[in-house]
Amino acid sequence: MSDGAWNISAHDKMFDAALFEHLQGANCGAKDQQDSGWNHRNDPICSNDGRVMKYPLMLLSLAAAVAVNPVTAQEASNKTTTEPGLGRWVRVEATVKAPVAEVWRVFTTSEGAEEFFAQKANIRLAIGGPYEIQFDPKNEQSGTKGLKVLSYAPEEMISFQWNAPTEYPEVRNGGTWVVVQIRPEGTDRTHVTVTHYGWKDGVEWDQAYAHFVRGWGDLKNRLERRFNDGPIDWDKERMIYKEAKERKP
Repeated sequence: MSDGAWNISAHDKMFDAALFEHLQGANCGAKDQQDSGWNHRNDPICSNDGRVMKYPLMLLSLAAAVAVNPVTAQEASNKTTTEPGLGRWVRVEATVKAPVAEVWRVFTTSEGAEEFFAQKANIRLAIGGPYEIQFDPKNEQSGTKGLKVLSYAPEEMISFQWNAPTEYPEVRNGGTWVVVQIRPEGTDRTHVTVTHYGWKDGVEWDQAYAHFVRGWGDLKNRLERRFNDGPIDWDKERMIYKEAKERKP
């Protein structure tokens, strides 16, 4: 069940700014990520010589610090916005009827993600562990195979690499990432914020941006339905990839 509002709070902005600062400029040559669409030059967990950096630990400390001081700054009427230094992002929020531990489970385990995110998932909760979501169970190119967990704070935040459908090759290799934040809100209710970062300018980027405005909105709706009605029935679910197949001659 949604709380009916899209909220941007002061602690979100502080968190966003720090994420941007720490998730820039480092790169490594991890070949196993090249086919996934993730551009290793944008990889925030690696240094120029391929060593794992300490950014995830910084993010853990940051998440713990900002979570204790959520001060509402403003309310937005939509789920897309920009911030100086961060560029644009896509953000969705919802309050669901479930305890924090259960919401954390569906975002951080393969079994949980398959209840609402996509029909097939491979997730291991560890820095550098896989965060692979496969929307079309018959096509590995339909998801995030080869992409990784970037950072997490247990039952508060997880961030992971993201790509785009193959029809947006520049964006697929563009090195975007997603941050999921959760916090308790009353008894057995949890507020969830999902933000997709790393957007650049260009015609293809604009097209992909519109795709994800819808895509993340659909995910929000599935998350709410997961906790209102139970796990998604994938045989009956209308997914973007299915519509794309139907449009092909």
